[in-house]
Amino acid sequence: MPSFSLVSTISHGTIKHLISQLLYRDSPFSEFYSSRPEFFFIVSPRTYFHLCLGFHEPEPVTFRISEEEMRYRVNQHPRTALMNLYNNVMFQTLFDFCLVDIIPRSAYYPWKETEEYQPFQKKTPMRKAQRIANSQTDNLMMVYARPKRTEDLGIGDQKYFSHFMYNLFKNKKKFLCSLLEEWSGGWGLLVIDLGYSMYTQVWELDANEMVNLYQHLIQMPNFGSSNFVAEAEFTFEQSLMEDEIDETEMDAYRTNFWRKLNSQK
Repeated sequence: MPSFSLVSTISHGTIKHLISQLLYRDSPFSEFYSSRPEFFFIVSPRTYFHLCLGFHEPEPVTFRISEEEMRYRVNQHPRTALMNLYNNVMFQTLFDFCLVDIIPRSAYYPWKETEEYQPFQKKTPMRKAQRIANSQTDNLMMVYARPKRTEDLGIGDQKYFSHFMYNLFKNKKKFLCSLLEEWSGGWGLLVIDLGYSMYTQVWELDANEMVNLYQHLIQMPNFGSSNFVAEAEFTFEQSLMEDEIDETEMDAYRTNFWRKLNSQK
């Protein structure tokens, strides 16, 4: 059973926050510590298509389906390279999700109808993706989402996975082979073993190929002693230090709080 259920309108920025929290679910200060809730997100069509990594005719699921069925449906959606972005891929990796309803935007935001100004434009055939996007302009999407079980992820330590994916998306123009060699000598051979060439660039990999490469990478015998692990651990420690609350700020907050409270008596 879910720890709790939450229905809310959210932005793409909120999804980024949830992803960052889910990566550190082992921390007692994480919102997902010992918790696996279910969400009903109401998002814009643009956000929904980003989470799906591409455009498709939206078909809401009107009955409960299994997590395996959700993953199958998501994998059937066509994908576009333009939406192959870090947070979109991380969401698909860490969450099970599906579309459960399409809500008319006018019912959610009952604004007054106005006649839209449409200047003369030369008519050109619309691409399928643009046609789909335009057809959903007046709608909002309700998405069911729930964090995957740790044992279902198949990525080992999540902070290592996050570091790997972040660096791949940060270095899309690099040769995949040379990028892995920077982390440990001999890792470039893994790229060749998986069927790529020395000249394969990072941007040529889709989301599934990136995850598959990482799953092979963590099986390398020298993974634990590699520069990659040292980098990931350092990055993780730095992020924790940056998130720590400054005691001076906390003292100032407490002083102001009690001052305001006492002034109201």
